[in-house]
Amino acid sequence: MKNLRMNINEAPGNIASGAKKPLHGKEENCMHLFVIVISLLLMFSNVGECAQPTSSLPATLTAQSSGCLDCHREQTPGIYQEWGYSRHYRSNVGCFECHGAGSKEPDAMEHNGYIISVIVSPKDCSGCHEKESGEFQS
Repeated sequence: MKNLRMNINEAPGNIASGAKKPLHGKEENCMHLFVIVISLLLMFSNVGECAQPTSSLPATLTAQSSGCLDCHREQTPGIYQEWGYSRHYRSNVGCFECHGAGSKEPDAMEHNGYIISVIVSPKDCSGCHEKESGEFQS
């Protein structure tokens, strides 16, 4: 019967076994550059902002959205918290700016004194994101 135990120096991938060689010269420099680039991308990509909930309301939030938030903070804290992590929050865009609807829209409904649409479509987004909406519908 063959012995299945292996010396740690003979393990696949172990540098001492000769299976893989350490990086030298250009390869090592490329790896360092890669790590630096990825680190910079993560540092400047708002990842840190998503990790911490924001604690105060934007100064220019509309009266309609403020009314929504007073209720949603208590009734649906998960939805409120997700909005707090979003770019819309950081841009002073609240519930009503996206969910507000005209009374004749097919998905419009009355909700606590406001006419809203629960589902936000690319058409709804086009009010602020005209270019992106056009690309989506192309």
